[in-house]
Amino acid sequence: MGLLDRTDRDSSEVYRRWPHAATLVEMVRRERPSDIASATAFTLDGNQTLKDQAAHVRTYDVIVTTHGSQSVSLAFIRPCTVFIEILSADYLVPGLFGQLVEDAGGVAFFLHAARDVNEAMQRTVAPLLATAHKRNHGWNALHRSFASHRMSGHFETLSARTVFEALLLGAHAHHECLAQSGALGGIAILLDHAV
Repeated sequence: MGLLDRTDRDSSEVYRRWPHAATLVEMVRRERPSDIASATAFTLDGNQTLKDQAAHVRTYDVIVTTHGSQSVSLAFIRPCTVFIEILSADYLVPGLFGQLVEDAGGVAFFLHAARDVNEAMQRTVAPLLATAHKRNHGWNALHRSFASHRMSGHFETLSARTVFEALLLGAHAHHECLAQSGALGGIAILLDHAV
């Protein structure tokens, strides 16, 4: 499993990290699921060339990350790479990076901590609607409110065990995709967060 860490370009980024990443890496190493070959960590940042970033994401068969700009490099995945995006229960915007992965030939899923998708969507748009009704200052005010809400998303509610179970399903989805394309191989997992 590879661990892709978000780099902290500014103080708001700290809140968009998944705090259970080290626990998950240790869990994978300890429990040694048969479909997951290894557990490693790395970051994608401005100090690496685009070619180096592409090489890193092509190393893994399943990628788990919190929602964020580090996912842009997923455009370079190998076919059948599985992407599991961790979303805050207060900020559910599926499809953005998932679509990128699907366009690159991968399989995309998302995890969130709300009871259901409808609750998560209501929690996502409620602050935006409140801002629109209170201020009525047009698109710029709404955009600032949405950006602020996105940056305040916390991911601690998704436990390492929950994401571990998703990794097992992701490994299965990877093998299913490979079987349909006629090429089976081993599996490694990329997870986004600090160790």
